[in-house]
Amino acid sequence: MSGSIIFITSLLNDLGDVEGDTAFGRRTIPVVIGKKNTVILTIIIAASMIVISWVSFYMLPTNIGLICPILVSLVASMASIKMAEILNHLSDHEFIRKQHKKSMSWHLMLQSALIVGALLFWV
Repeated sequence: MSGSIIFITSLLNDLGDVEGDTAFGRRTIPVVIGKKNTVILTIIIAASMIVISWVSFYMLPTNIGLICPILVSLVASMASIKMAEILNHLSDHEFIRKQHKKSMSWHLMLQSALIVGALLFWV
């Protein structure tokens, strides 16, 4: 889960400087697959976090409480919604950079969700 959210925010960071990366010959994911496809990829990754958390709750023989997939779903849904907003602002570099700065809180929210979910396994 943590790796997924880090990957999402790093792609968001790369979205803000596609022209600069292209000028310097860097082959970042947004340069290679395009801005729109990169945003769609981040939404798919966030959606997969939701699926993985619920599959883990129902299928794994661990003591994951119900609160964990609920909290992970909330954070991943929020990330998906914010990324969907970026689809309407793909050419606005300042908007994308501001969203990247705001997205750093997703890490803390996800870590908190995982910790709280692990500690409240009886719920």
